[in-house]
Amino acid sequence: MMISAMGVNLATVNIINLIYGGVFRKFPIDTLQPIFIKGVSIGRMDLMAGGISFGVLALLWVFLYRTKWGLGIRASSIDILTASLMGINNNAVAMIVFATTGVLSSVAGVFYGIKYAVFPMMGIVTIKAMIASIVGGLGNLPAAIVGSMILGILETMVSGYISSTYRDLFSFMFLIIILLFFPNGLMGKSSGEKL
Repeated sequence: MMISAMGVNLATVNIINLIYGGVFRKFPIDTLQPIFIKGVSIGRMDLMAGGISFGVLALLWVFLYRTKWGLGIRASSIDILTASLMGINNNAVAMIVFATTGVLSSVAGVFYGIKYAVFPMMGIVTIKAMIASIVGGLGNLPAAIVGSMILGILETMVSGYISSTYRDLFSFMFLIIILLFFPNGLMGKSSGEKL
């Protein structure tokens, strides 16, 4: 399923490249002036993106842990066969999960486009999201948040002290090291062997 999704993504990107070209385009919004606190510049758009991101994460947490659909999603992620035997419609769960990821990706894409630019290959940052969720531990929302914070700090430190050219290299090296010592991620739980 993941390979087919990556294939559709690649085809979509190339179709957009053919139609619109691969040029960078400015998002049709004027960025706000940054705030200066004791010589440190903090972007208003960054603050707004952070606030909205935490709000969206809180809504996602409420959805996953306080609704019947969230219970169905969590049950299906643990054991899809048992969940279907208990009466959970796995096709509906899959549709809700794909819709939810589409909405969350759209919110992230808007802020990414505002901060940098809009271009066909901007979705490549989803690889970093996958690294962050693996580092934290798959299937655990707080772990994904912790993993993304660790990965963000690592990339910032590498960009600032070494070179931004090696940022991706260090991200993948960090992923390999984590998987060598913590196969389930930093906060992942061992689920035993599934037959």
